[in-house]
Amino acid sequence: MNDLTATWTHSPTKGNVTGTIKTTPKQMDFMLESYSQLVVTAILADACNREWRIKTTGSMATEFLAYQVGQKLQLTGIKGNLCKGAWDNAKRQIVPSQLIKQ
Repeated sequence: MNDLTATWTHSPTKGNVTGTIKTTPKQMDFMLESYSQLVVTAILADACNREWRIKTTGSMATEFLAYQVGQKLQLTGIKGNLCKGAWDNAKRQIVPSQLIKQ
């Protein structure tokens, strides 16, 4: 799976994250120009109130654009901690292979 410029602090693992969307999913125009594919991101808060950047691509990104703030999701995919200096100050990221509305 291509994590699209994420710099992980260690080897990311496959896992689940369940939480509530905190920001409106939006298209990342600079990623569209760089990779010629749609990339959509949002921030999700888990049960411990930790924030996760959700990064989707392709057809899943198109589907994710229809989601709204406050919606509960369960995500399965590649997840892990990010190095300092992320463009949006994110500390954790999940690149989902599956989105399930709760």
